[in-house]
Amino acid sequence: MAHYTNEVFQVEFDYPDTWVRHRDPGGGVSPVEDYSDPRGTEFGFFNVNVCCGGQGTLDDVAKLDAEHKFKPFGEEPRILSLTLPAGEARLILPDERATDNYGAELIIRYPPSFSISDFYAFFLLRAHEDYIQKIASTLRLTGTSTTPTP
Repeated sequence: MAHYTNEVFQVEFDYPDTWVRHRDPGGGVSPVEDYSDPRGTEFGFFNVNVCCGGQGTLDDVAKLDAEHKFKPFGEEPRILSLTLPAGEARLILPDERATDNYGAELIIRYPPSFSISDFYAFFLLRAHEDYIQKIASTLRLTGTSTTPTP
């Protein structure tokens, strides 16, 4: 396993060491970090992001993503409640008819003591459905209340 650390998003976790980072066509690194198996997304991938202000709940954010108008998780995604070492989380799993390889999504609310910015209150990990729970089991929030805004 390889170890991933993101100081801006204040998170770390382990992922398969065969996966590589992708770069955007312009040669720079895209703002949403994206790693995948060089053989393609059917063999596994992950990317990380943050979202949403602090007003919504974990369930609100999960429902909003699961019911997105483009239906990336299909027509009937499942939302599971998880308790991880990093805290309470929601896992959105695609329905069996989803065809676009969007994967599954883990959502964790940052603790109030964390401050990655004035706007972002939730960490999002999107990964291949076959790998997301194993990756999530190693996820750790690393922040403090004194970090700068990205």
